[in-house]
Amino acid sequence: MRKNSYKFFQNKECEYFPCHKVDSGDELLQVNIGKLREDIWERMAQIAFWEKMDKEMYREHRAKAIHNIATVLEKYKYLYHVPVLLQPFSAECIQDGYFQFGSQKIPCQVLAKIDRSQVETGCFYTFHAPEWKVEEDDALLKQYYFEIFRIACLDVIRDWLQGGLTRKHSVLEERYCSPAFGPGFYGMELEAAETLLSLMNADKAGVSYEKGAMHPAMSVAGIYLVSKEDVLPVCRDCEHCIGQKGGCEFCGNYTR
Repeated sequence: MRKNSYKFFQNKECEYFPCHKVDSGDELLQVNIGKLREDIWERMAQIAFWEKMDKEMYREHRAKAIHNIATVLEKYKYLYHVPVLLQPFSAECIQDGYFQFGSQKIPCQVLAKIDRSQVETGCFYTFHAPEWKVEEDDALLKQYYFEIFRIACLDVIRDWLQGGLTRKHSVLEERYCSPAFGPGFYGMELEAAETLLSLMNADKAGVSYEKGAMHPAMSVAGIYLVSKEDVLPVCRDCEHCIGQKGGCEFCGNYTR
């Protein structure tokens, strides 16, 4: 690597591009789900419990699902590319039990449990699953395959983003990227979706909030934290916590 080389910092072919620290500015990624297909098939098997079937039935369902989905993707190739918006923010926005973005406050109780001094930066994200109209005359099983495929895409892309952010921020020193925070996870209330989208240029990823819901229907939004040490190993029970009194034991007893 050539020190301070302009070409180095502009090398878009580099796995870790941009190779230098990014403090501000949106980043719109085009994630090719074709390169993640094996992870997606595996996640579909978990969602549909194919792994609990006998081997013959497992192979049958997997083959039918892959055939149906691959046929649609090859017909509408634009579906391979999922736009994902990443938008960084300062670690100063992370407070004891909540995020503070200007006048906007988002409760997230797990932040009261972690060592916030380890966190160096945060990053918003939003995207939606591939969209196409399922014909009404399609078999119910085919419609079901498409539904779990889209859910699997959301899960796999979130995991891929976590790995990508880890690599990006570990070019000089090892860093950790948290699992995705978001409405219904890690003590963040479900109602936070509207506030999160209002803080981003979500339309860049084709996501909006209308009439009390995110659009398209299968959209996600949330936050990643990048830190010097893994700040969440003691918080695994919080992963699917919806916050407030209806959440985990910690949130149910949490008071400020």
